[in-house]
Amino acid sequence: VTAGRFREDLFYRLQVLPLELPPLRHRVADVLPIVAHWLERVAPTPLNITDDARTLLLSHRWPGNVREVVNLTRRVALFAENGVVDADLVERMLAANPFATRPTSQPPVALTTDGPEEISLEALERRHIQRLLARHQNITRVAAILQINRRTLQRKLKAWGVDHDEAG
Repeated sequence: VTAGRFREDLFYRLQVLPLELPPLRHRVADVLPIVAHWLERVAPTPLNITDDARTLLLSHRWPGNVREVVNLTRRVALFAENGVVDADLVERMLAANPFATRPTSQPPVALTTDGPEEISLEALERRHIQRLLARHQNITRVAAILQINRRTLQRKLKAWGVDHDEAG
């Protein structure tokens, strides 16, 4: 409001009950109840979460806050097998989000403009999709992991000259 980028009258209309909610990474105890709630809502059958999966969920930084937890939970519900959510599944679903940060013992790789790390966003996307296709061998499953329409993925592959049959 002070900088003139937000209407003052609208600000006062919206400021009925100001709430300050810290980011999820500062409320780690909320992660497991949120996951449990959303699994109940979206899983076709009840799912059990292993202790290793719980540990992994609690160690993630959740830069996307609750929205990221909800999206991860939806992916987990789609791919859980035998009614179990294990650490491997959680790790694969976290890896499906190219914007998420995962705990690592290695320092982050610095992206520079003058080295082999210089890569376009399209090339990075292509590399990520090709890795997923190599791992899953199924276009429909990869499209679900990426949270895009199967047809969108097929168009990308066609534009890159990748044969649909070879891709899965």
